[in-house]
Parts: sequence; structure tokens; C-alpha cells
Amino acid sequence: MQCNTFNNFFYDGKKQFFILKKGWKKMDENIKKTKEEYEELMKIKQEYEKILLEKKKQELDAIEKDKLEKIKKDIIESLHGKKLVFATPPADPEEDVEYKSFGEFLKMVKNDDIRLKTTMSTTGAQGGYTVPVEYANEILGALHNVSSATGKCMQFEMIASTVNFPAWLTDLTVSWGTEGTAGTVTKPTLTQKQLALKTLYAIIPMTRELAEDNIVGLAEILKKSVGEKMGLAIEKQIFEGNSDPFVGIANASGTNSVASSTTTTYSDLVSVINNSGQLERYKTKAEWWLTRGALSVIMGMTDQNGRPLWDIGNSAGGILPTILGKPYNISDQIADTTSSGGTTTIYFGDLNTVILGRKKDAGNEVRVLFSETAVIDDGSGSVSQNAFTEIKQMYRFDIRRAIVVGVPSAWVKLTGVK
Repeated sequence: MQCNTFNNFFYDGKKQFFILKKGWKKMDENIKKTKEEYEELMKIKQEYEKILLEKKKQELDAIEKDKLEKIKKDIIESLHGKKLVFATPPADPEEDVEYKSFGEFLKMVKNDDIRLKTTMSTTGAQGGYTVPVEYANEILGALHNVSSATGKCMQFEMIASTVNFPAWLTDLTVSWGTEGTAGTVTKPTLTQKQLALKTLYAIIPMTRELAEDNIVGLAEILKKSVGEKMGLAIEKQIFEGNSDPFVGIANASGTNSVASSTTTTYSDLVSVINNSGQLERYKTKAEWWLTRGALSVIMGMTDQNGRPLWDIGNSAGGILPTILGKPYNISDQIADTTSSGGTTTIYFGDLNTVILGRKKDAGNEVRVLFSETAVIDDGSGSVSQNAFTEIKQMYRFDIRRAIVVGVPSAWVKLTGVK
């Protein structure tokens, strides 16, 4: 009995010991966790105090800076005895500039404003300023609006100033083969064509008074006029360039030619549209290109059944005016002396065979230069205008283009039309 009592007591004591040990362990864990949380809180407190100190330091620095500026200003005012107006710091050259108008941009060109970015020409000596994209696009838009020919040419972006490419002289042929029979070998003949960029420019002189008083209004006129004149100059070269600086359709080696009768007839036009020298694949999209004088000659013509060759079309219905069923285009850049009893030329072909090259440099197609000392001669060495002595200002607008007739045999010209 006593033994059992002792055993029970020993068992209960052992059980209590383990309970206490487990409680101590849990207490140690809680103390450790509390310690870690405390350390984390201390870190947060230190970071917060660091931020507050930094902010306080910045506030104190700002106060000290203001005090120093005020002391500096008071010293200068006391030395000069009057208030001083400090100039605005110059603009950052790399800062993007917004122009209120094209006229404002031209004023900046005139003043050689530091914010304008300079682009050197191919000579490396005549610098200039690129016209902002929005205004350059308006000039180029006027260029294409006035000339329906430029937009129909094959457009080619050039990285270099010159680009060489192969062109067909004679076409290849294909043959059907039979077993045991030697095949027919054909070798087309190729030649080399070259696109070479040339500068097209417009020089606009004006008196200093006119430029200073009306430059904003004049600028809008300049944008349109420069673009239109450049478009017509390019169109002239496309059709009748004579190596100055490009060779146009009229003078390209390989262009098919038909001579008109003494008085141009229906048969002459049929000879053009059915010319055997013009490959059939180039007839599909071929169009007529002629002057208003040539159109006047054709308007009264009829075919052998008395039907008019000229169809006025219907713009509302999307029907193009045609001659013998082919669309026609009017160009005043084709030579025409019919009004004084002379002749003109009619062209028939696809303008996509004429390549119009342009420098690949987005936003840098039109450049403008300014001078108050430029001298212009009359072409024979004599001075015709001197900006310096005549108190004038001159603006020069430049673009670079290249023209080549890629496939002259795709064209037929009817000469001596009257």
C-alpha cells in the first residue's frame, strides 16, 4: 500500500516536471520572438529617423540657399545702387522646340537660334537648318498636289548619294523541252542604271523691311509656292530632262517614237497605242500625258465610225476622262508651241517605270539657309543681286531628288503634234 502510494506520487511528480519543462520551452520561444520583433521595430525606427533627418537637412539647405541668394542680391544692389534684371539663361540646345508658325521658325533661322539643330550639306561647308517635319510635309504636299506625275513614279529611298542597279536591254525567252532534245539557251542583256541625288533649290530675296514686318504672313505663301515650283521642276525633268541634271522620257535611249502626220490624226494615236516596240505588259497601266494644247487637237477627233476619241468621263461616278479608252493627264511642263502654230509632244506609258529617288532621312527632307551677304550672279559672272549692298535678306530652300527612266521601252512619244 505504501509502495503504491509512493509510485503514484513519483509518477505525478514526473508528469508535472514535463509540463513545467514544456512551459519553459514555450516561454523561451515567446521571449525569442518578442526579441526579434523588438529588433525589427528598432530597425524601422532608425530608418524613419534617418528619413526625418535627411528631410530636415534638405529644408535647412533650402533655407540657407535662399538666405545666400538674398545676401548676394543685396550686395549687388548696394554696389550698383539700383535693382538689376537678370537675363534668362540660354535654352538647352538639345531641348525640343515648338514653333508657333513657319514664320517663327524662319525668324529663328535668321537669328541663328541655338535651339535649332544644324545639318551640314554634302559639301560640308554650307550648313543649314532642317525644316520641322510638320512644315516640310506641307511643302512636300504642295509639291505632289501641283504635279500628278511625281506621285505616280516609283518612289525609292536612298541611303547613299548614288545607287546603281541592273536594267533589261533585251528580254529573256522560255522554251518547251522534249526528252532527248537539247534545250534552247537564252541570255538577256543587261545594262546599269544609276540614281544620283541632285539638289533642287529656291532662293527668295526680300528687303529687310518686308522680312521683318511681314515674315509670318510671307512664310505661309513661301511654303506653298516653294513646294509647287519644286514639283513642277521635277515633272519637267521626268518628261523632257536633257541631262541637266537628269535624262527624261523624251531623251532616254530606248524610248519608242512615232512621228505625227502634218496634221495629227486618229491613225497617229492608234499607232502610238499599238506600237510594237512597247512591250504588252507595259500597256496595261499606260496613260496619256499631254498638254492642254494637244488635248484641244484631240477633242475634235472621231474614229472611223464617227465616235469621239475623247471621253470627258464622270467625276461623280468615278469614271476617268479617257482618250481611246486610256486615262489621260494634263501637264504644262511638256513643251508646247501649238498656240503660235508650232507643235507639241504626247507621251504614252506607265510612270511606275520612272524611278524617283529621295534621301532616306526622315524629317530631314527640306532644308533652309539664310544670308544677308549672299551674292547672286546672272549666270555669266556678272552680279545681279547683292544682299549686302542692297540691304536684302535671302532664304534658300533645298531638297534632294534623283530621277531615272528605268524602262525607256515602256514609253511611246508622238512628236510633231498639231
